[in-house]
Amino acid sequence: MPRDQLTRSDLASGALRLFPPLLRGAALDDYNFRQQVGLATDAVIRLGRAGSDFQRSSLFIAIRALYKNREQDIEVRDKEGAPWRLTLDKSGETVLVKQDGTRFDLPNFVCMSPNQIDRLEWFDREAARFDLKDEHSKRWREILSTRAADDDEVDELFSEIRLTPLFVADAITEHLKGEELSLLTLVPSEIRYYDRLVGRPSPETDLRSYVEVCARPLFNSWIIAGFNGLKRALLLSSHSLFSTAIPLNEFPKEEVLTLFSQLETRGDRVSQVGAIEAGLLHLDELPELEPLVIKLAEVIASDDPSDPEGRLTLLSSLIVLVDGELARTGVGKDRPVFWRRLAAIAHASVIERAMVAAGVPVSFLHDWAFPARGAHYYLRAFVDLRREPRWLPDFVRQSQLKAELVGRIYSAGFANASKLRSLEARTLFASEDDAPIKSQIQFPFAFLPGPLEGGVESEQVMPLDIESNLERALKSEEPTGTDFISLVNSPLIFKIGPQLAQLAAQALRRAKYQLRNMKGQDEAFSLLSGLATVAAVTRSAELADEVRILVRVFRRKPGADIAPDSAMRIALICGASHTDKPQWCKFVGDWLTELSFEDMSRETALNLHEHIRLLCKLEPDLWETCGRAEAALAAYIKSSVNDYVN
Repeated sequence: MPRDQLTRSDLASGALRLFPPLLRGAALDDYNFRQQVGLATDAVIRLGRAGSDFQRSSLFIAIRALYKNREQDIEVRDKEGAPWRLTLDKSGETVLVKQDGTRFDLPNFVCMSPNQIDRLEWFDREAARFDLKDEHSKRWREILSTRAADDDEVDELFSEIRLTPLFVADAITEHLKGEELSLLTLVPSEIRYYDRLVGRPSPETDLRSYVEVCARPLFNSWIIAGFNGLKRALLLSSHSLFSTAIPLNEFPKEEVLTLFSQLETRGDRVSQVGAIEAGLLHLDELPELEPLVIKLAEVIASDDPSDPEGRLTLLSSLIVLVDGELARTGVGKDRPVFWRRLAAIAHASVIERAMVAAGVPVSFLHDWAFPARGAHYYLRAFVDLRREPRWLPDFVRQSQLKAELVGRIYSAGFANASKLRSLEARTLFASEDDAPIKSQIQFPFAFLPGPLEGGVESEQVMPLDIESNLERALKSEEPTGTDFISLVNSPLIFKIGPQLAQLAAQALRRAKYQLRNMKGQDEAFSLLSGLATVAAVTRSAELADEVRILVRVFRRKPGADIAPDSAMRIALICGASHTDKPQWCKFVGDWLTELSFEDMSRETALNLHEHIRLLCKLEPDLWETCGRAEAALAAYIKSSVNDYVN
C-alpha cells in the first residue's frame, strides 16, 4: 500500500508488531490507546463449563440480537464450527447457552441491550449491590444512558464491578473453597480496588491529615450501609487514629451490637482491635458494648505468637503475602508508604475473614506465603525506609504484632477507664503490673512504631538521666560496645536529635572502630543494625558512613561471621540516612558493589545476586549504581559453574 494511503490504525498495527508480545498485549488492553489509533480487537472467549471457544464478535452479535428480540433463540457457532443455541431465562436478563440437552448460564449482558431503561436499571442495581459510587460509575452511567456498551467496553465495565471491595471479598471466599491458591484472585493488581477499599490519598498527605480528610468522610458515607458499612470501616483499623474516628454512635445501635457479637468468632484481628478501641471510646453512649469489648480483649490477650496455626501467624503471613505482591506488581509504589501498608493490611484482613469463615487452616497459606512473596516484602520495606525510616520489616513477626495489638488495647482501656462500669472490665484494663492486659506489656516492644508510623516522629522525649548518661558514654576516651546500647534502643522509642548520631560517629572514629566487650556474632549484628537504625531515623549520613566502615572491620575479624546478606540488610537501613533519591542510590550501590567483589561461596553469591536483581526490579533507579555488583556476581557464578564442569 502506498505510504500516503496508510491510516493511523495501519501505522499503529505495524508499529506494535515491532514490540514483544507482552508489551503488545498491554498496549492492546488499553481501551483509550485503541480508540486514539483506531484499532479494534476481537478476543476469543472460552466458556469453561461448556469447554468451547467462541469468537467474541460472533457471540456478542448473537447476544445483542437476543436482547433486541427476547422471544427468539439465536444460533451461534464456536470456533470448531459446532452449533449452540442462545436464549434468555425467565427474567429476560441472563443468557443461556444450550446444546444437546445441556445448558449453561452466561454472565448478565444487559449492558448491550438496545433498551436504555433496561441498561440503566441493571447498572443501578449492580452499583447499589456492590456499592459502586465514584467517578468511574458516573462515567459508565452516562455511557449507558446514551447507548449500549460496545464489544471492547463490556469487559471494562465488568472490571469496574469486579474491582469493588464487596465483589472481591465474595470472589476470595469462593476461591478458598478450592484446593489451590492463586495470587491473581487473592490479591487484586488494580489501584482502583485499593482506592475503594481505604480511600485515595493526595500526593502530600501524611497519616493524621489522611484520617481527617479522607477516612472520616468515608466512614460517614458508610453509615447508611449500617452493619456492612461498619464492617468495612473496621478494616482500616491498623492504626488507632482510624478506629477512634469511626462514628460508632451514629450507626444503627442494633446493627452495631450484632456486628460486635459476631466479631469474636468471625472477625479478623485488625477489626477486633479497632472495635475494642472504638467501643471503649463510645461506652458512655453505648454501655451495652462493654461485655462484648471484654470478650474481644480476652481473645487478643490469649493469642499465642508461637502457635503455627494461630491467628497471629495467619495475620503475619497475609501481610507479607499482600504487601509482597503489591511490591511485585508496583501497585501503590508512588503513594505514601503508610497508605500502601494501610491498603495491604486492610486487604490482608479481608482474606483473613474469608479464611476464618471457610475454616481454612493457617498452615495452608503460611507455608506458601513467605516463599512466594517474602523476599519482595522485605526488600520493598527496606527501600521504603528512605521515605519512612521508623518501621522495620521484621516488625511483621507474630511476637511484635502481639505487642502492638496488646499495647493498643491497654492504651484504649487506660484512656477510657472512667467509662468502665463492671468490675470485670475495670480488672481487665487495670493499670497494675499484674493486671491481665498490663502484664503482657513488655518494654520496648509495645512502644515500638506501628506499621503506619514509619514516617511519624516519636513524641516521647528521652529522659534527661538517660540522655546525660548516653552523652557521657559516647564522649569517653575509649568507647566500648556497651556504651552504644542505650543509643541503639532509643531511636524507635524516643525523639532523638542529630547531635547524638554525631556523637556516635565521633566515638566510632575515636575508638578506631575497635569496640571491646562484644560477646559474639549475634551481639555484633544487633549493634550494627541498631546503629544503622539510628543513622536512618536521624538522617545522619555521617553516622551511616562510619557504620559502613565498622561493618567492614567486623567482617574481617576472625569469628565475626556477618554474611553478605546480613551486611546488605545493614546497608539498606543505613541508606535511609539519605532522603535524596540519587544520593540514596549511590550509597546503596557503592556498598553493594563492595560486597559483591568479596570472596564468597557460590551459594552465597547466588543468594546475593538474586537479592540485588530483585532489589533493582523493585527500584529500577538502582540499576545505574548496582549494575557493576550484579555483573560481578553473575560472572562469578558463571565461572564457578564452568570450573565445576571442567
